[in-house]
Amino acid sequence: MQENYQNYRQPEGGGMNNYPPPKKDIKPLLSMIFGIAGIVVGCCCALAGVGLGSAAVIIGALCMAQKLQAGKGFYIAGFTTGIVAVVLHILNMILGFILNMSGFYEELFNMF
Repeated sequence: MQENYQNYRQPEGGGMNNYPPPKKDIKPLLSMIFGIAGIVVGCCCALAGVGLGSAAVIIGALCMAQKLQAGKGFYIAGFTTGIVAVVLHILNMILGFILNMSGFYEELFNMF
């Protein structure tokens, strides 16, 4: 069962296909980074957390609208962490405003 390889020719271009490499889309990764950063940074500055979370939600929604398959886990993670960041830090701002207006912080500082 020996085959004759004498007439075999290497295809033009060294055997590589001539297709351009696929373009890497950075939006899914940015969505996830902004979502995680929104939760972490928002612990110190709630307004920054809302901004980063909103950016994650917007970028994640754009990726969902484009139905990207590459990076699907990244933009789903970014979208969900962005929603968590926005909701968590808006509640944080509301609670801080209520506690400030009720005089809770003044009483707390006067105790020490």
